Amino acid sequence: MFKDHDRFSKLWAGAQSFVVSVAVLAGGGWTLYTFISLNLIGKAKADLEKSRIETRDLLRRQPVLSMAITSVQETLGSGGYDLAITVLIENKGSLNTQITWTKATPLVIASFRQGEQGHLVPGTVTVAKPLALVETSPSSYLILAGGLLRLPFLVHLTHAGLYYLQFQTEVSLTDVTDVEKLGTPSGHPLVWSDSSFVVVRP
Repeated sequence: MFKDHDRFSKLWAGAQSFVVSVAVLAGGGWTLYTFISLNLIGKAKADLEKSRIETRDLLRRQPVLSMAITSVQETLGSGGYDLAITVLIENKGSLNTQITWTKATPLVIASFRQGEQGHLVPGTVTVAKPLALVETSPSSYLILAGGLLRLPFLVHLTHAGLYYLQFQTEVSLTDVTDVEKLGTPSGHPLVWSDSSFVVVRP
């Protein structure tokens, strides 16, 4: 009796495996037939190629910049405090990129003081342009693809404390196709900016 039961179990397990295998093959065949008959494979390949081309074209049109702000406190002996600031810009895109200023101010430095309730309150605002060995600082710079640009600034501050630094530049109109979408709430076409905090010590 035990031997017959064991034999029956093995036969039943084999039959189950056969039925499952046939079902899997039938399902796979039906899926393959559906893909082929509806040309879903071709459509998926076409959509993938279209997305790849759009992404490539977008990267070619859009400037890709990386920025970093560093600062060093200096004493020039004229009273107050002097801050030497360097903005490092790296062009990680595949095209040469031009940065310009028509409405924007390259560097804004805002001081903060502690208010009556202990919150930080903005104080005075100082603006600065890049230093240059000419009378007037250039209003635009060209950064080659894969290249670096260092912009130096020297800011004179009247008192020590916490300061907020913001560097900003405008996009070149030749680098993008839909300029209207790049507007900011202030109306300035700014697309690149970086910011940092620095403590000026007495």
